[in-house]
Amino acid sequence: MIDEFDIKIRPLEVSDAQLMFEKLQDMRIYTFIDERPPESIEQLQERYRVLCEGAPQGLGVRWLNWIILNDRDDEPLGTLQATVDEEAHRASIAYVLLPNMWGKGIASRSTEWLLGCLHDDYGVTEAQVEIHEQNVKSLNLARRLGFVDAEVRREGDHNEVVLRRGLAADRKSSRA
Repeated sequence: MIDEFDIKIRPLEVSDAQLMFEKLQDMRIYTFIDERPPESIEQLQERYRVLCEGAPQGLGVRWLNWIILNDRDDEPLGTLQATVDEEAHRASIAYVLLPNMWGKGIASRSTEWLLGCLHDDYGVTEAQVEIHEQNVKSLNLARRLGFVDAEVRREGDHNEVVLRRGLAADRKSSRA
């Protein structure tokens, strides 16, 4: 279902702000997430610097961030994030896919890669995702990937649906 190209996923770097800044100005990205477009490349670089440095010591969590690229030309397609609770072996995950990539199977493939990485490399046994109640496409994607509705949380003026999925030890890794 990937549209004529393959993807590669690598750790996010501060320099990726140059690649992502213009693309993150598309307001469609923010329809269902509580963020605004970055105001400057410098602001995005600072955000990426903080993300790349990782969670502050002593919190018992690890921040992991990746960029999704077109394997052919390194054009950015989106980002992946995970906050791993190292003691509980659980992760909260998220993705941002650029609108011109919606509906091409990239979010599904990238999320499967992420789940494999979290299980294989970080010992995660359960993943969680929180999705705006009106983001039907993302809710459907999560459910297709085996996530099940766990709870609904009120977030300001809307609800977030919390979905969870176990990551079985005997699963086949989908990572390339």
